[in-house]
Amino acid sequence: METRCHWLYTHPAWGRVMTKEPFTESDARSLLPDAERVIGTEVFVPTSARLGLAFASGLVRRDDGAMMQPESLPQR
Repeated sequence: METRCHWLYTHPAWGRVMTKEPFTESDARSLLPDAERVIGTEVFVPTSARLGLAFASGLVRRDDGAMMQPESLPQR
């Protein structure tokens, strides 16, 4: 199981906002330089179900850190 939660961060246009999707701490810290955990939003996700993180560009980040199109991910 892995723990994900929502994070507060500073958006260039909108100021301090919260993420729409929960992220792991390592992903949040690497993507959002001033990430601050929102207490009480923890979600537990089985690690085997994780294929990648989705971004607004439509790309996903694989577990090894590579960015790619979602249809390129292996089907389980």
